[in-house]
Amino acid sequence: MRQNISLQNGSKVLIVLFTAIVMHGCGEDSKPVDQSAKPVQSAEKVPVLTAQINTSPLFETPQGWGAGFAKAKVDDKGVVVGPGAENPNVFAQQFPAKAGDQFKLIARASSAGKPNAKGRFQINWIDKESKFLSVSMKAFDVTTEEKTFEYFITAPAGAIAGTLYVVPDGQEDVVRYTEMRVLGKEKVKAN
Repeated sequence: MRQNISLQNGSKVLIVLFTAIVMHGCGEDSKPVDQSAKPVQSAEKVPVLTAQINTSPLFETPQGWGAGFAKAKVDDKGVVVGPGAENPNVFAQQFPAKAGDQFKLIARASSAGKPNAKGRFQINWIDKESKFLSVSMKAFDVTTEEKTFEYFITAPAGAIAGTLYVVPDGQEDVVRYTEMRVLGKEKVKAN
């Protein structure tokens, strides 16, 4: 009897430990892992990123953006992209970067057409020969209510530039963006 109680208590301890490990791994502090970029892992490592890197982040002008901007700009409330990432209304903007540079991406978005959709942060990295290195991306859920989303990334080894895309995530998704911003570190000016 005593041995049976001891086994039951040991099993309970293992179940509690397993549950605690799983809950910690799925908690609010966990970050999705991006295979091509290094997301910032903890609050202590979040850099101060305040320098505006990209042009026209509120879509007030087409300056800096690719040709799809004209097709996506349907009114004064940002841009609408999709359905799907291959739609001609998807557009992008290149910005300078170097290996190890950290960036904060900010998007304000909502669904367009359907109550729910997915938006996506996407940066394609290139090297000094303009060859594709890797992609950093993260999808996020949008609804009819506009919300702000953030994503921290680090430029991979060999990067000299990134291309920021304004794109929905899925083939049926249509997303309205009112902001797509890239922030980086302030550059120290030489005297």
